[in-house]
Amino acid sequence: MNKLRLPFYLLALIIIAIGCGEDEPKPTVQELTLPKLVKTWTLTAITLDNVNKKTATEYNNFKLSISGVYAKATPDAEYSYSVSGRTQLSPWPASGKWKFDTTSPETTILRDKGTDNELQMTYKVTDTSLEITFNYQGTGIAGRSEVVKGQWVMTFN
Repeated sequence: MNKLRLPFYLLALIIIAIGCGEDEPKPTVQELTLPKLVKTWTLTAITLDNVNKKTATEYNNFKLSISGVYAKATPDAEYSYSVSGRTQLSPWPASGKWKFDTTSPETTILRDKGTDNELQMTYKVTDTSLEITFNYQGTGIAGRSEVVKGQWVMTFN
């Protein structure tokens, strides 16, 4: 009888050993968040220093398109963005690059790192909405920087 139990115990031990392999690594914030960000977002509300900027002529057709594919080998990669329907006096260039801020990727991105348009932005994203907040102090994409300087809050769906 003992001879019959030995193969059974050996088989059970092998199955347990195989099942105790390494756990899959947890997905990074970037890996979980990027698919939510990648789409074309339509602006629903915009304020500059708590003043509404969305009117029939300003920011009425503004869209932000975010693109990119996450790669585990390059978790701190840059991704692309483009905007359409921007006004002449805009804190946004027509297109550029962005990346997750390495110190707080769950809430902060860096737009156009290493350029004159570099800007740290705070974001909140769900599957259906995006809010971006930033303090723009640049020279203005089309000049007249005093018109675009300040605290911006942009809401998209």
